[in-house]
Amino acid sequence: MDLDLRKIKITLENSQALRDTYFDYYHNGKPYISVNDLLTIVETNLEKKVTLSFHEDHYKDHSMHSFVAVNSDGSFEICLLNGMTNCWNRFSLCKELFHVVLDCEDARNSSLPEHLIDFRSSIMDGAIEGSESSKSEILTEFAAMQFLFPYQRRLDCLKEIEARKDESIKSVYEDMAVRFRIPRLLVEDYLSPRLIEFFDSISWTGKSDSR
Repeated sequence: MDLDLRKIKITLENSQALRDTYFDYYHNGKPYISVNDLLTIVETNLEKKVTLSFHEDHYKDHSMHSFVAVNSDGSFEICLLNGMTNCWNRFSLCKELFHVVLDCEDARNSSLPEHLIDFRSSIMDGAIEGSESSKSEILTEFAAMQFLFPYQRRLDCLKEIEARKDESIKSVYEDMAVRFRIPRLLVEDYLSPRLIEFFDSISWTGKSDSR
């Protein structure tokens, strides 16, 4: 998949702007980032009409955790699949909210099966560019992770890992997942050298925050 670095930067800047709004008006000393407050920001500040529901199907029976549909009146329906942990529910809702925030006609695909096939193909084969809807999946993940686990906090976590090098790395990752209330899988992925170097290479250093 070929991602436009300019679009990545715009995506991260959008996410960071919403973090600023969140901390200015909604956080109020909570020990964690509230995704429900992000939903409120999207509905009130951005004036988006969003309906949230939970699908009866278990997420393990599908290759996705959630999805969003755009109605003819411009409203959005976010659906989370059944059986997920609180951490996965939070991340999935956050990611779908950024689909709402970053929505554009080119990034939509009315056929879910077609979208899933293109997305899987494009992430498995670098020679396949991928549709705009598939690229949107990556961009919204980047945005959600910047909102929930910002780049500067990731750098702080790397220092913590070094300071706790005598401990089990699994237990350190688990502590971080509990602290940020995000899936441990994503903590490990976004602390990997590959993604740390990637975000550093697009000059995101210094534009994030450690709140």
